[in-house]
Amino acid sequence: MQLDMLLSSLWFWVWLTCLGACIGSFLNVVIYRLPKVLHNQWHQAFISEALAKGVDIQAISYTPEPPLSLAFPRSFCPRCQQSIRWWHNVPVISYLVLRGCCAMCHVPIPKRYLLIELLGAMLPLMIVWRLGLNIPAVAFLLFSYTTLALSVLDARHYLLPDKVVLSLLWAGLLVNVNGIFVSLESAVIGSALGYGVLWLFCTVFSAVTGKQGMGQGDWKLLAAIGAWFGWQSLSGVVLVASVSGLVFALVAKVVQRRALTKPLPFGPFLALGAWLSVIMPVYSM
Repeated sequence: MQLDMLLSSLWFWVWLTCLGACIGSFLNVVIYRLPKVLHNQWHQAFISEALAKGVDIQAISYTPEPPLSLAFPRSFCPRCQQSIRWWHNVPVISYLVLRGCCAMCHVPIPKRYLLIELLGAMLPLMIVWRLGLNIPAVAFLLFSYTTLALSVLDARHYLLPDKVVLSLLWAGLLVNVNGIFVSLESAVIGSALGYGVLWLFCTVFSAVTGKQGMGQGDWKLLAAIGAWFGWQSLSGVVLVASVSGLVFALVAKVVQRRALTKPLPFGPFLALGAWLSVIMPVYSM
């Protein structure tokens, strides 16, 4: 009864929307900073390995990114480097009030920032409406926010970081210890089958054409999806990802004259297929 009263309260849905928008704003920080953090880590590892081998690192021309973490320093404008005041950093509202420009240097802010905040606000509304207010909804919301960040990273940088994707895989197995979405057996088989299917496809494709079909990050992401939603979901996920990816490539060719031979990030389409497998599960069996 109390849960029904909560779900019927307008203030609950307003609070949920605001919380989702704040999470979307944080995802913007992750999407901007994580590639730079990883770049610095890879550079430090490269320098350490070069020094261990006695390589003269003075001959290496490289300018590292400024020190960053996901938490520090506080949010700043990438163009003018000025810290963003808190009243200029209110999700969605500040973007609209500032008309999509930095308050200090007036350089336009990419529209993807607003889009991600809006998606962040909409996700909990759609998930709670579809699944109710329960543990599966909270777990699926975690999956959705993580794959949203991964999708943008893949679209912008062709990057699906192992630290995030493998954490998502392990989280899926842990979530299903008590069978929240599928049995643990189905989750384990799904993770192995998800990885194996794309690995086999890419191996055969490479042997036949001499080209690489897709990155290993896609294999791991499908393994993570299998860990969350079981082997039964994989056929529908791959079908939706393949069809939506093909449609996107054809539309981009017509509208943007994007060459069909240009690499296409597959992570966003896998994430879309996984999301629909829960929200619209009719095709996932």
